[in-house]
Amino acid sequence: MRRLTASLATLWISAHSMPTGAVTILVESDGDVINGSVGSVADLLAASGPDGISLREAITATNNDPDQYTMHFATAEIQLTSALPPLTGGHLTIEGPVTLRGGPVMTPTPFDVGLRIASSGNRLVGLTLEGFFITGVAVSPPDGDQPGMTLADNVIEGLTIRGVHNAIFLGDAFSPTCGGQELCPSHNTFLRNTVRNNTIESDRFGIIAEAGRTVGGVFDSLTITGNTLIAGAGEADGNFVPDVYAKEYGTLNLTVSKTFGEQTTVQFQAKNLTNPEIETFYDSSHGDVTKTTFTRGREYSLGVSIRF
Repeated sequence: MRRLTASLATLWISAHSMPTGAVTILVESDGDVINGSVGSVADLLAASGPDGISLREAITATNNDPDQYTMHFATAEIQLTSALPPLTGGHLTIEGPVTLRGGPVMTPTPFDVGLRIASSGNRLVGLTLEGFFITGVAVSPPDGDQPGMTLADNVIEGLTIRGVHNAIFLGDAFSPTCGGQELCPSHNTFLRNTVRNNTIESDRFGIIAEAGRTVGGVFDSLTITGNTLIAGAGEADGNFVPDVYAKEYGTLNLTVSKTFGEQTTVQFQAKNLTNPEIETFYDSSHGDVTKTTFTRGREYSLGVSIRF
């Protein structure tokens, strides 16, 4: 498979205080209920309920008690019964292996997003998500319409996502509270987020990063690298995972200049003399599918410069 890689690096110093210590939370239950104390992580660790800590309890407690946490699993699979809370506390690492299942594959459910990251400094590592009708993982405001948020330094790494329409989405979700406006004034910033080394099987889109339905949305230093995108069942209907790449091509440019005396220079330039055919392709598990074929044309220019 060909992979689309984009890497940007920045140096950033936060004016906000960072959490000082990591607390480990072990998710023991394969159930999806809250029957323990979730007012804080300390409360949950002390009184987790008769079936141990559930994923829903762990996320709720970390949202109520923001700090730096790492979540591991003592169960191999969790069948969800409703939408999980968005990750609003920040600085939470959820590390598999574990499989999170939504509803039946490609069937509308009340929980169309598997995990929603709605804060900064989170890491999702080594998880499998299956059967979430719209999106496996979303990095977006918790309610889709909270303006002025910064979602930064989130990492989505080593996930397997299948049985979804769209695997990973970064951006502002459509908001029904914009009063019917076509564009919502969000002014949200998505900063230094990373999507890498994931295996994705979807029938529409693999990785989406967009602010197309909002005003003021900003993406900065987004890294997408090493992901394997596999076209799903909808490929036969013309839906392709949108990993687009261009076939390599060569070109020839020419520059000739001549100086007359001490003051006058004439320069002739010819660009793209070979005018090659440029092809772009969708990356597909059944072979390359042509997206566009075109030529850029030749360019000629003649310039005269005089020094006084």
